[in-house]
Amino acid sequence: MRAFIAVDIPENVKRKLVKVTMSLNSPNFRPVRECNMHITLAFMPDITEKDAESIISFLKNLKENLPEDSLEILNPIFFPTPSFPRVCALEITDEKGTLRTLVDKVNSFLIQENIIFDDTKKFSPHLTLGRFRNFDKRKDFELINTFSKESEKILGTRWTLPCPVLIQSIIKSGEPPYYERLS
Repeated sequence: MRAFIAVDIPENVKRKLVKVTMSLNSPNFRPVRECNMHITLAFMPDITEKDAESIISFLKNLKENLPEDSLEILNPIFFPTPSFPRVCALEITDEKGTLRTLVDKVNSFLIQENIIFDDTKKFSPHLTLGRFRNFDKRKDFELINTFSKESEKILGTRWTLPCPVLIQSIIKSGEPPYYERLS
């Protein structure tokens, strides 16, 4: 199964994020559905049921030792670049560096358990709000400005860091991914 370990976003924060994505009205922009908003710590393209059980057990143990920390929305960011974005996201920060520590612990666990995960990208804490299908500078560049302006309304939004969860990503042809929480 295709899955990832992620940090959930509280419902009150998700509602604010949806207002930002609603301002980006373009056929080329596909917003992330509210129920799918999260911060990814590790992506695993193909795990077994046994792997999932092992990860869930690991996350339960992690929860018992999770230090208290808060997350905060910093700035709008665009991947791979602002001049040719594929992804619109918000940079996330934490006061004590707990997200980086969590990623290190998760990665160490996955390596120890021989669970294949995507470690090709440097961890950059962010919350993806949408993707461009075919970014057209002439038509869609104004969306970058709109996204930046709308994001200003929620910069500084804070919430308590929850324990990471395991989420299965279910992809059906022609549909956006559906995420099912497993832990």
